Amino acid sequence: FLVEGRGQVDESGANYDFIKKEFPWARAALVISPENITQTL
Repeated sequence: FLVEGRGQVDESGANYDFIKKEFPWARAALVISPENITQTL
């Protein structure tokens, strides 16, 4: 898949808390908002 969209890095908040619980070493959570998804195969 080819995913096009916008991303942001959350260093606090609900997304960060969720990621930090699973990955204690994580410094932030990458949140991607897809605008277009294309299957390539």
